[in-house]
Amino acid sequence: VFYYLLKPARDSLFLVEISPTMLPLVYILAALVAAPVTAAYARAGLKHRLDRLIALTTIILMTNLVILRWLVDVHQDWIFYLFYAWVGVAAGLTTSQFWLLANGVFDAAQAKRLFPLLGFAGIAGAFVGGEITSFLISGLGLSTPDLLLAALLALAGAGLFSRLAWRNNTGLPDQGQPLFRDEARTGDLRSIVKSIAASRHLSLTVGIISLTVMTASFVDFQFKTISWQAFGDEAELTSFLGRFYGRMSLLSLLVQAVLAARLIRWLGVAGMLMVLPTALTMGVLGLVLMPGLAAIMVVRGSDIAFKYSIDKTSRELLFLPIPLALKKRTKVFIDMFVDRWARGVAGGLLLLLTMVLKWDLSRIAWVTLALLVIWLVLSLLMRREYLESFRRALARREIDLEGLTLRIDDASTVKVLVDALHGGNVKDTVYALHMLQGVRAPRLLEPVRPLLDHRSAAVRRRALEIIRLNGDDGDRKATAALLDDPDHKVKEAAVACLAALGTAQGDFPDLLAAMLAEGPDRRNSALAFIAGRPEGEPFRKLVTGHVVSAILEDT
Repeated sequence: VFYYLLKPARDSLFLVEISPTMLPLVYILAALVAAPVTAAYARAGLKHRLDRLIALTTIILMTNLVILRWLVDVHQDWIFYLFYAWVGVAAGLTTSQFWLLANGVFDAAQAKRLFPLLGFAGIAGAFVGGEITSFLISGLGLSTPDLLLAALLALAGAGLFSRLAWRNNTGLPDQGQPLFRDEARTGDLRSIVKSIAASRHLSLTVGIISLTVMTASFVDFQFKTISWQAFGDEAELTSFLGRFYGRMSLLSLLVQAVLAARLIRWLGVAGMLMVLPTALTMGVLGLVLMPGLAAIMVVRGSDIAFKYSIDKTSRELLFLPIPLALKKRTKVFIDMFVDRWARGVAGGLLLLLTMVLKWDLSRIAWVTLALLVIWLVLSLLMRREYLESFRRALARREIDLEGLTLRIDDASTVKVLVDALHGGNVKDTVYALHMLQGVRAPRLLEPVRPLLDHRSAAVRRRALEIIRLNGDDGDRKATAALLDDPDHKVKEAAVACLAALGTAQGDFPDLLAAMLAEGPDRRNSALAFIAGRPEGEPFRKLVTGHVVSAILEDT
């Protein structure tokens, strides 16, 4: 909400008070400002733990908003340049802090379950912010500069909720430690660039991200220029931009909810990378043939709808096969610096085309198409490279399982993992099963069912977790046989699996009650399920006084 209150205000004020022809210059300025701010933020992270860093950043940004609101009324040109660049930096900082807090509050298992919901909430917030912006301007008659004060209230609320999240989570590790204590030793800029250049996978990733950002800048320039031409009045322009950004965010939410999971299963990670450039290519071709506001709205809408849903997920998955040490050295650099500098390069190119060569929007559309062609070529090259990188990382067990927060659902990657299940090496089998945790795919049953008889308890336990999500009534017999497994954790996993498989039959409570009335081994397995798993909580009423007496006799 914070960003989507400021974004329409920033765009409208700059377009009306300055000119869309100056947008390339402000793209360059935003890139130049991002570097020192990011460096200052990293230095602060060396000194302060996360909760204090969030509080400090929030207070500074709120103070900035008050000052900027006063400065906007001065109507000096440099203020609108400053405001445009500041909004981009503020959005980057607040988004980064949110995900840092989420990664601190939730462990990997919780993250797999909750991060998609948090992503949905972020997109929903963008829709709400856009609609609130339009309502405040068109409905209540607020001026565009007053949106800065509305954004201040939203930021204060976010800061308060961040503080409550920190206080209410007692399990945060290293609460007294600075945020970036480990990342401080990851190396200098030159070594990071060398590491990226030495990896074909990382080089292609940097190229794809750079083309994504550059193309977005070209589309953004054309969209804002045509919007400025269509809406001369500042209030009308702000209201239009608020509605447009908000409703395209709603479309992004629908794409994420309805299409994302299906597409990643059908197309795979590398195939997903081609969705956004393909959609933009068709949109830009339409713009070339039928220039105007409607055509550019389709192009910019496609960019928003796919970038923050399908494309964002696929780009995050690109880092999955990268060894943890190399990822720590390079990912922050790629996320923060490559993004900003690619935007600066796009601004420089637009400056050359518009101010020096005097090209109009129709010619710029052709340059956008050329960038899209290069982007598509890099995405095609990444298709094979991603699977090769994943196979190498799997064979060397280089993927950070403890930090794995994304579910691996695409067919090609799942096939690689399935092939590793019966390689003969127990560690490799456990490693592959760990990565498949949380994947809902009935096709996993055939290769996983034989693992219930595996000699390794760790393999049997993880196989049960997969059957728990994907199994059917036919798996009940084999699962029930493991209630007498010699390993306690396997028995507990078997109870949880029977709970999921027995829901349709409605006989699981009777089974659990019978286990509580039996000998210590089965009773302890039932108690471990009831006390140790969230799905066991509804069955606590089965622990009657008679059961408690039996437990005391056991001890």
